[in-house]
Amino acid sequence: MATMKIGSTGKDVTNLQQALQRAKLRPRVEATGTYDKTTAAAVKAFQKQAGLKPDGIAGRTTMQHLGSGERAPVPLKRTIPDYNALYDNFGHWMVKQRVRVRELITFAEGHHDPRIVKLGKALAPLAPKADKTSRAWLAQAKIIIRLSADFERARRSNRARAQQILAEMESRHRAAEPQMQSWLSLEPKVDAACTKIEVAFQQITQYAR
Repeated sequence: MATMKIGSTGKDVTNLQQALQRAKLRPRVEATGTYDKTTAAAVKAFQKQAGLKPDGIAGRTTMQHLGSGERAPVPLKRTIPDYNALYDNFGHWMVKQRVRVRELITFAEGHHDPRIVKLGKALAPLAPKADKTSRAWLAQAKIIIRLSADFERARRSNRARAQQILAEMESRHRAAEPQMQSWLSLEPKVDAACTKIEVAFQQITQYAR
């Protein structure tokens, strides 16, 4: 069957228009045998519902969906947060904070002032768990971001594959969520401990002048 678009005519176009009528789509089309703008709009509406590329062109995949005699399937939708936004909000901060903690612990361990040394020892026990949870979340987030791009491509042409990808995204989100919550509970303590070292160093430097 040839691909049909605006300007196409013939029996195949009539069959397409009759299938669109059976699907009760809007705008409603007449079986004229001519692929006009109304037919293209109805095809596009069906494609959106079916999770296909909404280009208004009736190719093999669109006709297979229409030819099944079933109503258009419910479109696939993401059911997890936008991890690109989450990574922008939290991921970069996690990396910067990890570097900050490591540098301050090293600085405190080698400092001559006992107050700095003491504050460094208070920070040190918090660092391993914060580091572990942030690394775990970042690893899951990067995979989910990649899967999200795969999902957007697949849901336009391969519904079954898109469903598989979505299921994996949801599974990884469930694994990542506790890591994020753990990091969020630790972060205020880590940040406060880091700030104490930085403030103490500033005070020592000012007194030395």
